[in-house]
Amino acid sequence: MGLLRQERDCLAHAGRRPRGEVSQARHHLPGLLEQRRELRELPATGTLSSPLRTAAQEPCPGSEPTWASGVKYETFRHNKGWVLVAGSLQKRDRAREHLLGLVESRVVGQAIPSERQLSAELEISRPTLRAVVDGLVRDGWLVREHGRGMFVGSPKVAQQISGTHGATYPTAPGTWTSRVLSHATIQAGTLIGSRLRVTPTTAVLRIARQRFVNDDPICLETIHVLQEMVPEFDVQAIEQNSFYALLEERYGVIPTDAEQTLAAAAADATESALLGLALEAPILILERTTRDQNGRRFEFTRATYRGDRYQIKTSLSLSKPPGGPPNAE
Repeated sequence: MGLLRQERDCLAHAGRRPRGEVSQARHHLPGLLEQRRELRELPATGTLSSPLRTAAQEPCPGSEPTWASGVKYETFRHNKGWVLVAGSLQKRDRAREHLLGLVESRVVGQAIPSERQLSAELEISRPTLRAVVDGLVRDGWLVREHGRGMFVGSPKVAQQISGTHGATYPTAPGTWTSRVLSHATIQAGTLIGSRLRVTPTTAVLRIARQRFVNDDPICLETIHVLQEMVPEFDVQAIEQNSFYALLEERYGVIPTDAEQTLAAAAADATESALLGLALEAPILILERTTRDQNGRRFEFTRATYRGDRYQIKTSLSLSKPPGGPPNAE
């Protein structure tokens, strides 16, 4: 009942009616509301189909409940109501990272634990876990077989993009701004630990942010950076500044090279709401592991870009290297 009272307080602050008098969101986002069922709350009093604007987002006064994992979430308002965002991102991202860690530790066709077992282990609801699994099935990481369970899927084909500036991001002109959705110091876990070559218990700073071009949402980023390399990091500073520029200016950490993968996917309910897209609209997923001037892996970032606002530019050399194999046709 505490969350219900908080919602009413938020609605009173916004000059809106209580949840029982507004049901429009149920029609527009049944999937998102299904994921929030464990809260017994509506995430907003209106539709989330229009793009969110930074100027209209405001923190909900006095609303800082704590999830079972110990990570706080926040409530934001846009021009059509209040939206719970950070908590959902934290739970879903935590489940996704755990599942990807299981995939990386297994071979193609090997079974993974059941949804019931994973739900109990991660302490999240079955609908929330199922939404994460559905996304991994769509992306090819998992295969679901009726009556048998879930299995590791076949790996995707990856293209090596060479050169200092082989891929250029972003390409959209305009004024770039960011909105920090959540931040916390967490343990690296299996997936992030393997990417950064550290133990699962290593402390990392995790920042989830929403990026805008001329106030239009265009990208969601979840950044993981080794905590020991950025003590007392000013998270809010990245809303108006380059993350890499801050690392170099304040900590002497110079990003020198990175490995990144690109994949096409379909937007889930949360991504659709935050990016102003239709459900299952095309998106581009970029995962990047970055090294500093000493060759140490210090950052792993997963970014989700709108498919209708991004393009990839590559510079390719088609000449045969001396003594190398012939070019494939």
